[in-house]
Amino acid sequence: MYKYCGDWGVDIARFLQLKVTPPDQFNDPFEFMPVPAGCLNQPDLNQMIADETAMHDDFDILKAQGAPLQDFESYRRYLQQLIQSDKFIDKLKEEFETIEAPDRCKNLCKEVSESLGLVCFTTKRDNLLMWSHYANGHKGLVIGFDSDHAFFSERCRLRPVEYSTGEDDRRFVWDFSLNPGDDGYQTMAERFIVTKSRRWHYEDEWRMLLELERLERRLICDGVLGHFINFPVDAITEIILGYRCSFDTEQAVREAMKLHGLSPGDKLLRAEPHATEFKLQFVNVADAPSDS
Repeated sequence: MYKYCGDWGVDIARFLQLKVTPPDQFNDPFEFMPVPAGCLNQPDLNQMIADETAMHDDFDILKAQGAPLQDFESYRRYLQQLIQSDKFIDKLKEEFETIEAPDRCKNLCKEVSESLGLVCFTTKRDNLLMWSHYANGHKGLVIGFDSDHAFFSERCRLRPVEYSTGEDDRRFVWDFSLNPGDDGYQTMAERFIVTKSRRWHYEDEWRMLLELERLERRLICDGVLGHFINFPVDAITEIILGYRCSFDTEQAVREAMKLHGLSPGDKLLRAEPHATEFKLQFVNVADAPSDS
């Protein structure tokens, strides 16, 4: 597994800590914001009013039961006015809590972010887009981890991200008719954590989900409180310097590796552009000139 970093990746090697990020700090605004299902909401009510056949059936049943109704048009106008009433909506909220599901979906990311965070990895160390986006335009580094190390099985297992399929690229659907303990609820919750648009498939992402309250906390840039998880040094398999990585960053990486007994000769590489193809090749730092 690999972690793309800017020059702040030096701190990962120096402190042997990974930052755990709440989902509301991710760059994808669709993270943890599903589409509601199994609920009653205002659009559903409007659709019910628009179904004239069903309304006629209801009218006939109520009329037969002795309801004081005059004619169908009066009945329909009454219902149209009723569903726009705040008192009616408040009453529905008392009877059907899921009428608030759309708002709950919008706030779900914020709610989850108060207690849970993720660490994201990829299986690819040579992705040109990720080097550009997540490694500061090839000025940062990529840290390789042993996914079979006990750290990933004992503390929190890695989960592969599932990317949406189909041309319409529909978002994850959360069924509000299910409650914790119901059949299917746990599977739905686990899939919810790892579902993303197929437009992100090139990242081949894997995730660790962690409870924030159990993690070490410290202030990071701009006074923001960050959460961190410690990992053993032998979980590192390699550190790859970006093609544009500065001399100062390289030296800082070397010092961090020396601090923890890691041999640059075995584990420190540099990414280099291939001579004829749009791809990277990786060479030992002993064979790659440093920036001056």
